Amino acid sequence: MPAVEKSSNTDPVTPPGSVIEDTSSLVGTRNILTPPSSKDEAPKTASRVVQILSLLRKLRNGQQLHLSSWTVIPFAVSEFSDLRRRIDDQGLGRFFGDKVRYDFDPTRQKLILRMPTSVHDTFKLGVEHHILSELKTLAARADDVGRFASRLIGKSSSRIIFLRSTDTGAATGVHDERQPDAAFTHERNKYPGVVIEVSYTQKRKDLRKLARDYIFKSDGSIRVVIGLDIQHGGSSKRATLSVWRPEFSTDEDGQLVFSLAQPVKDEEFRSSDGSLNLSATLRLHLRDFTTTPIFEDSGSPDAIVALTSADMFRYLETAERSEAAEEHGEVEPMPSGALKRGWASSSPEQLNSEDEAAFEADEERAAKRVQLDDSSYHESSD
Repeated sequence: MPAVEKSSNTDPVTPPGSVIEDTSSLVGTRNILTPPSSKDEAPKTASRVVQILSLLRKLRNGQQLHLSSWTVIPFAVSEFSDLRRRIDDQGLGRFFGDKVRYDFDPTRQKLILRMPTSVHDTFKLGVEHHILSELKTLAARADDVGRFASRLIGKSSSRIIFLRSTDTGAATGVHDERQPDAAFTHERNKYPGVVIEVSYTQKRKDLRKLARDYIFKSDGSIRVVIGLDIQHGGSSKRATLSVWRPEFSTDEDGQLVFSLAQPVKDEEFRSSDGSLNLSATLRLHLRDFTTTPIFEDSGSPDAIVALTSADMFRYLETAERSEAAEEHGEVEPMPSGALKRGWASSSPEQLNSEDEAAFEADEERAAKRVQLDDSSYHESSD
């Protein structure tokens, strides 16, 4: 593999298991998943699983919850296994798999719940649709570029599972999972070539770690990680673009080094005062969407997919206007005196209230079992 010039902004590979995280800096768990105070870890473990199950049921039933968009929770492999088992037992499996966005890192023992806002999702969709439209235009060409582009697909927020022989969860069936905001791939790829993450507030400080994990854990199969950092709702409206890529270089001893390069760092496409800044442009080559062997086997077609500052600015402004309309927007006027006939007064969630109560009672008893001495606790016969 040819060596390339080493960037001044790189992170060398860190051996697996050598990173130690300080859990005291975790964000987003206060008032959401607060374990009971105890000298033992068991009550905390049971409490975390029980509270997440309760949270999932509330989300499934459509309750409006004021949650952080990026909640990081200390979570062991055994806890995640227990959580998945209980999710299946309580019929939450399909909802958890399809509707709840989360990451699980068995090495760092972290569960991350992703609860994106309306602005976050609408902005992401605008960027995603722009890239897909560019690829569709290229796919219409009657040459190698067109044939290659026609095999590129959008994966939206599809889950990425990193499987390795040294995986912490190999013996338990629990693996390292990520669920990016958007991804694009070739139909023959195991991992997507391009990943997009939209960040703000809590997620912002974890963005570089996310990029490092995507690239290193895929052994460079993920070719580009795009970070779109947006600020809205406060005094600053700054929004920036960052890009990370894998990089190979040769050190002074002749050793080939695999590193993380950041060729684009915090380039503004919207200034703090909310004005358009034309300094940021995203350029993706077709080779970014797949592995080197697949690209070369396809004839090494070259074309560029571009996303300008003006494009990103427009999608973000549209997302913010759309969010404002959710509260103050126009609605269809209802004719005076009209009756809503055929609208059931009882929702499916209300009809299943007895099942919900039974699940909650089971979880409360489970929490009590770990907080009390086995010798002094006996389940009631109720």
